[in-house]
Amino acid sequence: MWKAGKSGFLWAGILSAGLASGSAYAANTLTASEKKAGWILLFDGQDKNAHWRYNEAGNQANPWTIEDSAMRTVNVNTSLCTTAADQFSDFEWQVDWKLAKGGNSGLFIRVLTSTYNDGYEYAILDDENGADKIEVSKNPADKLPNGKMAYIKRTGAVYDMYPTTKDGVVGGQYYDSTVSKPYDQWSHGVIWADGNFIEHWLNGKKVVDVEIGSPDWDARFLKSKWNVNTISVDQWAKHPKGSLCLQAHGSNQDAWFRNIKVRPFTPGDTLISPSISPKGGSFSSVIKVGLEVAITGSTIRYTLDGTEPTETSPVYSDSINIAATTTLKAKTFRARFKNSGTEAAVFTKGASSLLNLDLSPEPRVSFSRISGAGFVVQNNNSNIFDVVVFDLSGSKFSAFSVNEKMRSRLVTGLRRGVYLVKLQKGNWTRLHKIAVD
Repeated sequence: MWKAGKSGFLWAGILSAGLASGSAYAANTLTASEKKAGWILLFDGQDKNAHWRYNEAGNQANPWTIEDSAMRTVNVNTSLCTTAADQFSDFEWQVDWKLAKGGNSGLFIRVLTSTYNDGYEYAILDDENGADKIEVSKNPADKLPNGKMAYIKRTGAVYDMYPTTKDGVVGGQYYDSTVSKPYDQWSHGVIWADGNFIEHWLNGKKVVDVEIGSPDWDARFLKSKWNVNTISVDQWAKHPKGSLCLQAHGSNQDAWFRNIKVRPFTPGDTLISPSISPKGGSFSSVIKVGLEVAITGSTIRYTLDGTEPTETSPVYSDSINIAATTTLKAKTFRARFKNSGTEAAVFTKGASSLLNLDLSPEPRVSFSRISGAGFVVQNNNSNIFDVVVFDLSGSKFSAFSVNEKMRSRLVTGLRRGVYLVKLQKGNWTRLHKIAVD
């Protein structure tokens, strides 16, 4: 799930969802929090034409293929763009991708007729093996503390315009390739487009925060590759609305895309309030409470004394331990937007009534760096609970029980991929999603 933190949203390796609705979270779906926030799924893992057209004009059959629930590029230098019915102005757009060795791709926004002329590029590259890895910035503000210039064509950058930096601050500390992942591993990116204010997020870190059309933007455009055989600086990347495009660079530089989602918004609008889980009730011992909101770059602040959260209230970063009768209140904050309404839940110390059993603490699934792909199911309490491991096709891989005498259970022999882990005791159920590298 998306977990709100001090720097925004971090892509968690474990994604959980309750089974009350009868469905589990999986690739190319929307979580309950994403649905609440207004996200739109642009690819369901099967239909490559529902929201997409081949190249900007869409006048040719789509040659891209579907492989492992992802859209895969073919050896043709072109783009896949959202249809004329799927045009976006202000939004956050999230995409997962992986590359072949030496891969070169990118994301474009607000495209009308040409990715090159209409929209700048969120760079997606194999930073270790690609041909662009040695290219450095021509802008004095991008000089590193060691006197060298920052790389300008790395994953997450505004290609050939702005390098990746810590928190997106121009002239700040440079990430270069430290946030990107090697080829053949999935990465997660977000473009936040609020009018001319643009943010790039890469694997949970904000790496670009700039303004289209600012003096600095226009000056960088004139020094970039985009100022060659393209339209003027007054028009380039400045359309108020258009398609979202995925780039195929050709020359055996394949890319795979999945979990493609967009959340349109109105600039300055009121944010949605966080979700609280569990949603209150009685308990008999310490419980862990989670807060969640599917808005990139937002911050959740909370109070435990019944007062209204403010800009100075504690920032939520992980689960909250509650040991006494408490009124929890939470709100969502983000720059240039109105704070959300307050979400509240009352927890009463006493006999447990949350689904009629003790939830404190909830069993936890954790990673284990072991030889061979695997993970550990760790029991943080004395409850007995059952565990079933499935792959995403629904095939059962393993089943066992964990009790107070067996504090953890090692699951090994997994191939690289995504697995669903079901924890159950009586009518209490949790489903976790685990990516195994």
